[in-house]
Amino acid sequence: MKRVILTFILLLSASQSFAWGEQSHRIVCDIAWRNLDSHAKQEVRLLLRKAKQKTFADACAWPDEIRDQSRYDFALPHHYINVDRSAVEVTDTEACRKEGCVLSAIEAYSKILQGIAVDGYHNNRPKALMFLGHFVGDIHQPLHVAYEDDRGGTQTMVSFGGKEYSLHYVWDVMVPEVGMPKNWRNAGEALSKQINPDEKALWSQATPIEWANESLSITRNLYEELPRLSAISKGYVKSHHLQAEIRLQQAGIRLANLLNTIFQ
Repeated sequence: MKRVILTFILLLSASQSFAWGEQSHRIVCDIAWRNLDSHAKQEVRLLLRKAKQKTFADACAWPDEIRDQSRYDFALPHHYINVDRSAVEVTDTEACRKEGCVLSAIEAYSKILQGIAVDGYHNNRPKALMFLGHFVGDIHQPLHVAYEDDRGGTQTMVSFGGKEYSLHYVWDVMVPEVGMPKNWRNAGEALSKQINPDEKALWSQATPIEWANESLSITRNLYEELPRLSAISKGYVKSHHLQAEIRLQQAGIRLANLLNTIFQ
């Protein structure tokens, strides 16, 4: 299956603190939008109008845009789930039960979209849609299911081109965006067209805990191949791009399936 590999583009000035870069979150939700059924698409349109968002892609970038607003501090732990270094699979952690995590947030906002109130979460359906779209993207970013003692790869620094970047930033921006069309619509269209019916059906069967375990498996491999303070090359970034591309596609298809089910 052909993948989009064009010129080598790195956004070196971007923030190292967010989940998938804004571009990747937009791509996930563009793929989802293209795979919504007509009824779900109409429901999403109505919620976007209430949220004053022009597109679903815009809406999915919103949860990172408001992270510095104290009234949304409750949502900060919802972008990820931490595990111990020895973990080989994701389980319901104490932190998930107390503060919430990306798994509990996906479950909560799915319920809120159905009109079911959930304590500790924003019980507003337009905002629930924006949070849900963003967090489904987050759980597919491998380093949002990662080691607590390394804060999701933000403490592991790697050298590239004479500069240091966190491993988290490498996977937020460098790896997914290398060679990707700059326009998120073009990227979403290209990636969506590459997904065949068998992949779509298979990916739609997985549950959020399985999405998390897929990310953890990738995370474990990343730490095995990349010791602390290692130098990475263009080859490293490009070689992992296909893996990131597939995670964006899976996130988009699974988000569409989730919304189709919620609004059926």
